[in-house]
Amino acid sequence: MIPPAGRPRGPGRAWVLAAAVLLSALQPAAGQLPDWSVSARQRLLGGASSATDEAMAQRRRWLDDGERLLSQGQAAAAQETFERAAMMLHAPDTEAALVRAKMQSGDYRGALAFGAHAAGAHRRDWPAGTALYGWLLQVGGQGVVARRTLDEALALAPDDTALLAAQTQLASPWPRAGDTLRQPPLQIAPYAVGAAVPADSRVVGSAVLLRSGSEALVPMALLGATADPVWLRNGLGQTVSARLESVDEAMGLALLRLDTPLPAAALQPVGREPFAGSPGAMVEFAIGDGSAAWPLLRQGFFARVTGSGGGPRALGIDAPAGPRGGPVFDAWGRLAGIAIATGPGQDHLVPASALIARFGAPRMGDPAPAGGVAALGRVEVDEIYEQALPTTLQLLRQP
Repeated sequence: MIPPAGRPRGPGRAWVLAAAVLLSALQPAAGQLPDWSVSARQRLLGGASSATDEAMAQRRRWLDDGERLLSQGQAAAAQETFERAAMMLHAPDTEAALVRAKMQSGDYRGALAFGAHAAGAHRRDWPAGTALYGWLLQVGGQGVVARRTLDEALALAPDDTALLAAQTQLASPWPRAGDTLRQPPLQIAPYAVGAAVPADSRVVGSAVLLRSGSEALVPMALLGATADPVWLRNGLGQTVSARLESVDEAMGLALLRLDTPLPAAALQPVGREPFAGSPGAMVEFAIGDGSAAWPLLRQGFFARVTGSGGGPRALGIDAPAGPRGGPVFDAWGRLAGIAIATGPGQDHLVPASALIARFGAPRMGDPAPAGGVAALGRVEVDEIYEQALPTTLQLLRQP
């Protein structure tokens, strides 16, 4: 390669390039920077041992402080702290922490882009970064790309524990990050913050946060006795207690009042029901233990409307059998309705028009004009997922 004019040529330039390549290779596998790597940097850069040791100790303090802030729900402050550590060293543990801080602040698109960089730049020295990136792809509805990405990473690191755990989980209908995938700096999940939830509570389904942030709709079948306490948690880990306010048996939905409002939802409902065969997306949480998690987006096509008797409309978007309860979006990112399960393998859509008629525009939002679709333009699936992170809720209750 011909060096640009004004840059050193010959042996001096070659030494600089060789040093840069070697420094790039001396990144940590995880956590603390190895002693041999610090020594190598000292030899290359001529730094004093005590100064280098103190710099690495400061970096470690910033990483620990950022993790503490993130666990307290202070995602913006955590991101600033992680960025200070990143300025000191281009390392995979810092980049994974930044990805998680972006996710916990609701910036899915930023997390996805930065996760791609972290996975590619450190695919050999820290393969677990690809597990994080693959999981982000999967939850955002890009399962085919996620599986291909993991397969390519496993070809380079076939024995990596995190990659193998992610591959197993992402091949299942309801992937859940277990202990192997919940250890910082990896931690494929948000921290749970806010209201304390009993240890034996379980995620039994999903709910949808309404416009004010103080109410939510949930399938009536997912609630226990009316006196049973319930908790709601969004995709950012923010957790609140809630209580039953009313029930609509015809719709099969219950209205919950949140004891502490969550960040308001910015949903816009559709002006008319989606056409049969038009693309859509459903977002929901995996059921299981009470751990915080990121919701799952599933893409598909709306079913046709059958008959004119006013019965429930089939959903049409393929998904493994589950309790449902999450929001459904059209291709323009507007709320098409709420998914409910009326029987095994029988998923239906409670359309936005019915929700507005029952609960009112102040709760649901004013519908978009039916003729304004062309001006809106279709949105990317990652944008739909990003707006679903604070809107889709875990429903937790005790057995």
